[in-house]
Amino acid sequence: MSLPFDLAAFNGTWRLSRHENYRAFLRKIGIPDKNIEDALDVITLAEVTQDGDVITWMGTTGTQTSVCSFRLGEEFEEEHQSGKKKVIYRWEDDSLVSSYEDWDGSGLKVTISRRLHGNTLDMTMTAGDVTCHVQSTKCC
Repeated sequence: MSLPFDLAAFNGTWRLSRHENYRAFLRKIGIPDKNIEDALDVITLAEVTQDGDVITWMGTTGTQTSVCSFRLGEEFEEEHQSGKKKVIYRWEDDSLVSSYEDWDGSGLKVTISRRLHGNTLDMTMTAGDVTCHVQSTKCC
C-alpha cells in the first residue's frame, strides 16, 4: 500500500504547544472536568509503524499508553478512556482522519484530522457542533 507520506514522520515525542477550544471539545466528548487540566499539560510519545497494510499507532500520554492497529478504510473498535469506540481511519488529501460515527451511544459524531508540517502536528477535532484546533511540536 502506498501512502501519501512516510508514517515514520509521526514517530517521536510531541508536546502540546497551542490549542483553541480544546476544553470545550474535551467536555463535549465526556472528559470529566477534573481530568481536563491534566490533558492540557502533557507530553505525548507517538510511535507509528506499518506492516503491509496494517498501521499500528502506539501513543503514550502522561501515564497512559494505548496501542491500536488498523487498516485504512476498515471499521474497528479503538480503546479510549471512556470505553471502546467504533472508528474508521482514512487518508483525506494530506491528512490522516479518524471518524467515529457514534462516540457516546447517542449519535455524537467525532472526527479527528491529523496533518504534519515538518516538526509540527496539527489536529482539527470536531465533536458535534464543537471544533477545536490543537498543535503539538516534536521535541525529540
